[in-house]
Amino acid sequence: MIHLPFSKEYTTNDENHSRSKNLSVTFRQRKAIVIRVLVVDRNSTNSIKIKTALHHQPDMKLIETVSDTPKALGRADVCDVILVSADFAVADVWALTHQHKASDVPVIVTDIPDDPTQIVSFLEAGAVGYLDENDPPEKIIETIQLAHRRLLIVSPQVGALLVERMRQLLTLYRQKQLEANISDDSDAQLTERESAVLALIGQGLSNHEIAQRLTIEPGTVKNHVHNILRKLNITSRSQAARYYALKTSSEFANN
Repeated sequence: MIHLPFSKEYTTNDENHSRSKNLSVTFRQRKAIVIRVLVVDRNSTNSIKIKTALHHQPDMKLIETVSDTPKALGRADVCDVILVSADFAVADVWALTHQHKASDVPVIVTDIPDDPTQIVSFLEAGAVGYLDENDPPEKIIETIQLAHRRLLIVSPQVGALLVERMRQLLTLYRQKQLEANISDDSDAQLTERESAVLALIGQGLSNHEIAQRLTIEPGTVKNHVHNILRKLNITSRSQAARYYALKTSSEFANN
């Protein structure tokens, strides 16, 4: 009788060799994944801090430290993550995230003050992460790993500002879209009845009130509103009302 230790299943030598080979390949593949880091900083103290944090990290390697963005752009094709000091301007971060060679390389802003507004400015410029001057080595490592995967962790304050900024940009986009529609005379596509419905929407009337005013069915008003939104390339009654207000003020200014 053959005793099998630890209740393992019996396997042939060929099976064991195959498993060992697969494990060896997997190990080599994992070992080969090293995040190459480029630091852009004029302050040697900050550079040493980052170098120290990466020194014992097997999956990361500090490629080089440069002192300006042109040099960084020249080295962007040999790195996986760029760490740039907040001492540089937002425009420098923009250059690093939009120039051809560097456009696919995630950028982290380091030594940034605890100022949510400034942090959002760098994020808007294309940065995918940030570190303040007091962050420990563990935070530096985590931020680099997240940035390499195109992930970002933000504080509640920064998150709230980002959401508000997105809302502002969406409002601005819709405003520009309405202005473009006005300049293109998009409402020229509207029928006479649809134009009348749009004017009443602009006055703040509901579908029921519009139906009473025009002596038509509420369902008919609903169809007219649907056609108005489609023809003006907008998505809500409030945008339709805004469009009417802008159109009216524009016509008034031109007369």
